[in-house]
Amino acid sequence: ITVEFAMNEPGVVRCSLDAAPAVECSSPFTVSDLGEGRHSLSVQAQDLADNTSAPTELVWTMDFTSPQISFAELTPAARDVNVQDLRAVIDSNEGAVLSVRLNGNLLPITTSPVVLSGLAEGSYQLEIQASDSAGNLSNTLAHSFRVDLTAPQLTLSALDLRDPVNI
Repeated sequence: ITVEFAMNEPGVVRCSLDAAPAVECSSPFTVSDLGEGRHSLSVQAQDLADNTSAPTELVWTMDFTSPQISFAELTPAARDVNVQDLRAVIDSNEGAVLSVRLNGNLLPITTSPVVLSGLAEGSYQLEIQASDSAGNLSNTLAHSFRVDLTAPQLTLSALDLRDPVNI
């Protein structure tokens, strides 16, 4: 992370990262290899007459962990269904925004449950991914299914009555 700051007169600036003892620093102040979690930087200026400014603090969170999501409920869960609606409840280990695609098309659904209704007959590929506030992307959940609303047709093609049995 890089932080820039400026003084309006000559003097010294001291920085304290994560409550460590303050040390002289200059702008831009750059630090790398910070671990995941909450961090803070306190910056304080002192002029040549020993006047000291109030500390200015910057607080931020480093988040490198992707959210983990799973289907908590999928109704219907079968691959071949005879209904036009599908409902998926998504579990996530953290607050996240969903990205839902049906056959590659992004849908305007960003929260759980994911409800699809009025589906026409045909094959579908549902894909759901989550992103957290830091922009980390989850695994992608996928469910392939086929909506079939047409009953099969049955045709009798032959009836052999040569050996009748009380028909």
